[in-house]
Order: sequence, then C-alpha cells, then structure tokens
Amino acid sequence: MAGQPGGGGIGGGGGPKGKDSDGDGQGAAINEEVIWRARAVRAEGQIEELQAKFDEVQAELEQTRSAASASDQKRALELELALAEAQDIDTAVLVAQSVLAQMDEPDIKAAVAEMRKAKPFLFRASPSASAMSSRVPTTSPGTVLGDLADEARESGDRSLLLQYLRARRGN
Repeated sequence: MAGQPGGGGIGGGGGPKGKDSDGDGQGAAINEEVIWRARAVRAEGQIEELQAKFDEVQAELEQTRSAASASDQKRALELELALAEAQDIDTAVLVAQSVLAQMDEPDIKAAVAEMRKAKPFLFRASPSASAMSSRVPTTSPGTVLGDLADEARESGDRSLLLQYLRARRGN
C-alpha cells in the first residue's frame, strides 16, 4: 500500500516520512559527513587554485614595479644627459646605465659627471667666445682684467669698456 506508513511504497525503506526503517538516523549522518568531506576537498582545491593565481599576480606586480623603476631611471638619465648637452642621448644613456651598474649606490648626477670627465666626446664642447659674440670671456674675480670687466659691465660707461678691451687685447 503505497500511501500508508510502513507499507513499502515507492522509494523503499517503508519508514515513516522517508526515514530509515531502523529509525536510528545513522544513514543521514553518513550522508551529511560525505557531503561535508566533498565540500572540504572542493574548498582545498579552490584554495590551491587561488594561491597559484595570487602568486602569479604577485610576480607580475614585481615585474611591473621593476619595469616602472627602470623607466623612471631612464627618463631621469635622459633629462640629466640633455642638460649636460650630450650629443647622442641614446648612446649616452647606454653608457650611463653601465656606469650606474658599477656604482655601489647609483647616483645619476655623479654618473653623468664621471662620464663627462671620462668620455668628453659624448658631450658638446662649450663654444668659445668669438669677437662677434656678446659673451665676455670668463675672468676670475679679483684679477685686474676681471675687475675692469665687472666695472664696465655694471656702469655701462664706454670709456671703462674701452679700457677693459685694451687691457684684454694686451693679454
């Protein structure tokens, strides 16, 4: 009889409301334990997968940081070399990177100064003052020629300028 409790209807077991015929509930506990074990195994698999993804993202982040640092260093080198009037920026950057690699503490300004001394051909030579240029040759303060140049420049007096030019020609 299908509809009566304990009547051996569809689904077997014959217990009331789908319980075991023994009535001790041990089958439900076993099923629940199996379900929890399966969930735990699945969760452990997900943890391993997420850990692998995390490690991959962390490695990618480190690569990106190192590339950004190298890019910043190259930009700073290019700026410093442009200010130092390097003739070929790309070549000078390569040489400067090799100089920086040899330094204990990389210092871009020190590297460019060292390059300027060791390899002056990489930089433009400072133009010398010509007769047509408005630049006055550099003179050290305290010398007669330097004092005359400073006095003529500050006063704007033509006679002092003529006196300075005569003194300079005499040297």
